[in-house]
Amino acid sequence: MQPLKFLVSPGNSKFITGRNRQTGLRLLGSQCNVAQSGEKSEDCKIVPCWSERNAADAYERELTQVRKKAIDLQILTKNSCKSLLDSMNAVDNEPSPELRQLDLEIERKIREISSMSLVCGARKRLESYALAEKVAANLQVWLCGNAAGVRCVECRLGELECRIRERTDTAVEMVRTCRGCVSSQALLSCLGDASAAAARLLETGEEHVKSEVDNVEQLCDRFRLENAKERERVTSPLVSELASFDRDLDSCIEELDSATDRRRKR
Repeated sequence: MQPLKFLVSPGNSKFITGRNRQTGLRLLGSQCNVAQSGEKSEDCKIVPCWSERNAADAYERELTQVRKKAIDLQILTKNSCKSLLDSMNAVDNEPSPELRQLDLEIERKIREISSMSLVCGARKRLESYALAEKVAANLQVWLCGNAAGVRCVECRLGELECRIRERTDTAVEMVRTCRGCVSSQALLSCLGDASAAAARLLETGEEHVKSEVDNVEQLCDRFRLENAKERERVTSPLVSELASFDRDLDSCIEELDSATDRRRKR
């Protein structure tokens, strides 16, 4: 029997023709237990299966599959990163409720003092302004520290997305390099090796995404804990100062009431 020839025919994309095509498919199909009908056997382990009717079609199909898997991995990475950032922004990128409440309370006290400035005097009014400035300054420090944590998470997730894009591009390029094969046999052999390598690369990429997302979630939890401690450290002394200021203001109100009563009695 003459040796099989799998040379590319000029202008022919099917690569294998005539008697050589049928014989070649029969011999190649035997490597993965393919029936003579040309249907792919369930236990075929070669990707793509050697029984492919057309090597060019096999290349296009395999390239499409790898591209789809690469896009799926990129989408998984993007959605996972967005979910983490949304949770950080929703919980931690807003002013502390406790500090915001203090800020509102100070504003209320300032309005009260403004309406009673004749009795309380300029000193109490200046004290209220100073306390308001202190609350605002501490709130800003806390927000800046919290924003630094959010930026750290953003940077790490951005690096993850960049690495996954590089990995998926490499996986697709592995299959694309098979275009240079000069025969159907070489193309199918290249596709088998390239597909397996690309699949491993994408699989490890998915594992890397899940692992890194878990690590960043732990980082987010740590930032939240640190922010809660910092919020408590900032809030506690301000609460004490506000309570003391409130007592002094109550004294001013009592003095105002007493003075008003004395005027009425006169």
